[in-house]
Amino acid sequence: MVCNKCGYQLGRDAAFCPKCGNRIKSDAKKTSASTILIVVVSVIAAIAVISSIVIVLNYTDSLKERIKSDGGHEESTMPKHIVKVKDEPADEPEEELEDEEAEVEVSEQPAKEDFDFRFGVTGIPENPDYTYFSDKDYAYYCHIPSHFLNDYTTERARFYAPDKTAVMELIAYYNTKNKTPRDIMNERIEAVGGEVTYSASGETWFAVAMRKNGISYYTKGFVDHYIREFTFDFPTEYEVYKGYVEYIEDNFKRTDQERKG
Repeated sequence: MVCNKCGYQLGRDAAFCPKCGNRIKSDAKKTSASTILIVVVSVIAAIAVISSIVIVLNYTDSLKERIKSDGGHEESTMPKHIVKVKDEPADEPEEELEDEEAEVEVSEQPAKEDFDFRFGVTGIPENPDYTYFSDKDYAYYCHIPSHFLNDYTTERARFYAPDKTAVMELIAYYNTKNKTPRDIMNERIEAVGGEVTYSASGETWFAVAMRKNGISYYTKGFVDHYIREFTFDFPTEYEVYKGYVEYIEDNFKRTDQERKG
């Protein structure tokens, strides 16, 4: 230790400098007290750091236990309900969609329904008046007996005699499968499943007459990019309706054909 005033080398326990008389003991004590204060502060800081580490470790262990008990989710941070969104199906090729639309369009044509015909009725007019009917969407026209009633319970254009001794239907839809007149005619024959009394077909038309269980069925149609048909069904015993069929057939045409009547 040296004198902080003159620099003289002093003994370890010297209270005064023998050379200049400077008081040494009080400064040493002061220095020693400062050193002790620094050491105390350092110890307190170290204790604080250790305490903080212990607190963090304890919280981490507690958090792990809470997550484990909640099935892997901390209740305070995870939603209570998770909605899983399913992947949207891939778009189908355009060709398949077109085919599907075509099938739906054809399927919209309802199947032919049985009609509750009446027998034993008299007074059916032999030469009725007719009402002109046309369909611009499918480009055809037809004549309908004026006294026939419109059946609004079906999607088809259906008309029937007030005494229910005859029923007539008009059918039109797109020929999405490019069927021929003979294709359509054979389908009608198969649908009725009766005796064929007349059948004929051409490049764009067909006609067929059948009988089954005392009922006569007649169908005529035009086939190109559209399929347009009229059907007329009646009990075979009412031959008066044959005149109706002949007149209607003669006046069932495409709009690019000559109109009669």
